[in-house]
Amino acid sequence: MWTDFFKYENAAAPKIYLINLPERTQKLRISTDELNRYNIPFEVVPAIKADNGSYGLFLTMQQLFSRPEILPHHTILVFEDDIKFVRNPAPVMD
Repeated sequence: MWTDFFKYENAAAPKIYLINLPERTQKLRISTDELNRYNIPFEVVPAIKADNGSYGLFLTMQQLFSRPEILPHHTILVFEDDIKFVRNPAPVMD
């Protein structure tokens, strides 16, 4: 499966993340349904809220990329909670 590209040594699952502001439960539910529809495993990362949305995204990504399990040579995939596929991504991603 194409998601294996984001799996690395000693990892139990591919490193695919979904960033979501914790108070946006509806967006989390919809994006979870979307990723599950295509059997894409993921981990939810709580987004950081800031007055400036792009700065909050910057802080969230900075925090995510500073995790000790993510080394510079690892490949990860990050989705935002407004993810919507127009078709099955597997044929394209493979």
